[in-house]
Amino acid sequence: MTVNGHPVSDSVLDPGYTRYDKRVLYVTHDITPWLRPGPNAVGVMLGNGWLNPLPLRLWGHINPRDALTTGQPRAIAQLVVEFADGTSQVIATDASWKLGQGPIVRNSVYLGEVYDARKEQPGWDQPGFDDRGWEQASLAGEPLGPLCAQDVPPIRVTRTLKTVKRTEPKPGVFIFDLGQNFAGWARLRHACECATASCCIPMARSMA
Repeated sequence: MTVNGHPVSDSVLDPGYTRYDKRVLYVTHDITPWLRPGPNAVGVMLGNGWLNPLPLRLWGHINPRDALTTGQPRAIAQLVVEFADGTSQVIATDASWKLGQGPIVRNSVYLGEVYDARKEQPGWDQPGFDDRGWEQASLAGEPLGPLCAQDVPPIRVTRTLKTVKRTEPKPGVFIFDLGQNFAGWARLRHACECATASCCIPMARSMA
């Protein structure tokens, strides 16, 4: 989640995983530093998590979709605004929100993600973005467990690892060895030898 283009926290993969038919965790944040006079924008990027796992068979025979509560990616959020005069206003997710497609075209907790930089929409989570081509959000109807506050420490980025070895098993296919097994993101920069820098497209996020 972002407010005016700023992430609301430095935690990742929030909220934590549960049996969604038993309980659904939520987290709270103070977003005061990111608000400003005039229009403000709240953005949420959704992906496939444990609620919508790909039908990848674990150990050759277990389909997560048969063993877990599943459903389409969804979000539930509310912004509580407290004014100087003591009044307050709640802005909550509903069918008035808008929905658009992003550059992460496929993702899985096991198989990582496919990122297409051509589908980036600069400014999508900031005021003034033209969202006339976006769809209206749909209300989720599948039942889930009750909402509960997350009571465990968040997951954060704690280290940056550098590549210790790079191989090219076949032309155009590269394998980067980070020296250890880990969960995180890869950061890549495309370096070209062209005369102008305008043709260089930065590559970005991928689950490892």
